[in-house]
Amino acid sequence: MNSNYNYTNGDNCHYNFYVIAFDSQNEYKNYGDMKADLTFSEARAEYKKAVSENPRHVNTMLGVSYITDRYDLEPAGVGAVDLLQHIDGQTGLSSDYAKNPVLKNESLIKTNVINILKKDIEKQKDYSLTDKDKRPAEKSTGSLIGKLRRNENKLKSHNRPDVSVENQRII
Repeated sequence: MNSNYNYTNGDNCHYNFYVIAFDSQNEYKNYGDMKADLTFSEARAEYKKAVSENPRHVNTMLGVSYITDRYDLEPAGVGAVDLLQHIDGQTGLSSDYAKNPVLKNESLIKTNVINILKKDIEKQKDYSLTDKDKRPAEKSTGSLIGKLRRNENKLKSHNRPDVSVENQRII
């Protein structure tokens, strides 16, 4: 195996990881550059970065790609399966690996990788809930006005009486 591809030797294949994003508002074209031939740690870091930076309408996937000489399991000898999917602001674990003849029996994938990704999802949910609890609730129709009012209060606290929301024209 070429060591430049960061392959992990598994039971039925050699595999590495990728992160890819698709723009759901632009015919699901690739969004940014695909990150491929990653170790699992690199893929997790790239995925977290992409999810935090990409707009909500961009779907981001962390997946596993593999090569195998087990043609009885994969006639093409190569394949790829998404493991983690961030779609419309929600992250979920794909169960496609469990249906894939090559990956369903890969002990490191079905045990270690999946368990780590499940924990990552839980941490993300816990963080999201904590983060939401810290922010004041705003109705979506009034969020711009709410932001302007908060900014107005900040400006007033800096002795800027000449600035007010009432004097601003909102288009």
